[in-house]
Amino acid sequence: MTSSDALDRVLQLRSNADYRGARELANAEAPTGGEGGPRPVQLLIELGRLDEEFADYPAAASALARAAELAGALEAAEERDVLRARALAGLAAVRRAEGRSNESDPLLADAVALIEPHIGAAPVPSVRVLVEAGARQAELAEHHAAQALFEQAVAAAGAADAGPERDGAQAQ
Repeated sequence: MTSSDALDRVLQLRSNADYRGARELANAEAPTGGEGGPRPVQLLIELGRLDEEFADYPAAASALARAAELAGALEAAEERDVLRARALAGLAAVRRAEGRSNESDPLLADAVALIEPHIGAAPVPSVRVLVEAGARQAELAEHHAAQALFEQAVAAAGAADAGPERDGAQAQ
């Protein structure tokens, strides 16, 4: 199965609330070698998110770090920045879940810096990054900064095309 087919199937399983099946498939199909392109990166990001949801933080961190590494090698700047931002924000979420919030701060700063130029072109990934950064700011009692990030996220969600991706982004 190609990474593209695997990613589509993982997303379908996830949308049907079959998280265990999605995780098993993502784990089985995750790239281990030098497979390039955005779809393998997206598959690793989904695997990291699923591992985090199952509280398997070491596996989540590994998948997301690998995704960030592969994303950094993509040629298209927007794709590279957006996918790397998603991976870094995911890794920051894992660090926060592990109780290592201070380690999440530089990851989130990098993720926000990468995503900001692409918010209009990639609203759904932007929402995920901005919400994660806003949650950390709220945790630090930096309420004005948190509010600004959440407002950016709401604006980005409003710019997303209608559909399940947008609905999921707005719910975050």
